[in-house]
Amino acid sequence: MIDGSSSHLCVWGLTLVKRAIVEWLFTFMLMIYAIVDNDKVEAFPNGKGICEECGNPVFSKCGELKVWHWSHHKNPECDNWHEPETQWHYHWKKSFGKTNSEIVIEKDGIKHRADVFTNSGVVIELQNSPIKPEVIRKREAFYGERMIWVIHGIDFRTNFKIVKRSPVKYIRNYRWQYGDPQSEMVRTVPNPIPTNEGIYEFDWKYSRSSWSGVTRPTFIDFGGKNLFWVKNGMGWSSGNGDFILKESFINKYQGNFMYFSNNHEFHFDDNDLIKEY
Repeated sequence: MIDGSSSHLCVWGLTLVKRAIVEWLFTFMLMIYAIVDNDKVEAFPNGKGICEECGNPVFSKCGELKVWHWSHHKNPECDNWHEPETQWHYHWKKSFGKTNSEIVIEKDGIKHRADVFTNSGVVIELQNSPIKPEVIRKREAFYGERMIWVIHGIDFRTNFKIVKRSPVKYIRNYRWQYGDPQSEMVRTVPNPIPTNEGIYEFDWKYSRSSWSGVTRPTFIDFGGKNLFWVKNGMGWSSGNGDFILKESFINKYQGNFMYFSNNHEFHFDDNDLIKEY
């Protein structure tokens, strides 16, 4: 007989195994789009095209197991910021369509392919693999201030404990007003400066310290219906942040949430991350 905790572990284990198999089928995908007859198109059987970034020939790979994609001959690294693609990358990028995903940006003769580049000029970088601090700094310097990180957090979600802050911590620049039947709070400072802190605190065991120097807005995707916006402490053992619905995030940056919800698997309930204070 399996008790509740053992059952939970079994479900967790099966979920990870299933995800690992699915991710393996996508791991070698290099590009969703290539240029064919001056048009940006997805891979098709026996297709030949041109890489928009490096200008070299690419050919289609359209098998029965792996997602159809474009690949370079002899697999040269035309972008040294490239990381192996996954199903997670694929559906996030597809949610923004060919007009706004895999967009080549050139500055001072240097080209890099942004995962998403919105109509409002915001770069969204999707990161699944571990990344070195110097690479984070270089990407942020290249793309500038209008950049956002979305990090795949499935692999470390069990080490991420979130608790809701005590309401007492929000009572700043106020005092209790006594002397009337309906005692209320009044501000002691006319226009207090709002604090840039989230309503949730987190403890991160085995935190990924390479992210400790990140300077751009950072959101973690733990596989549920929300993103966790880390406002302070990214890469450290503790910090704070807020939850934001993926639907709100995608809609804000002109993506297609209907596509995302129909194709992206929501593995977990984000409430499982929140612990009692």
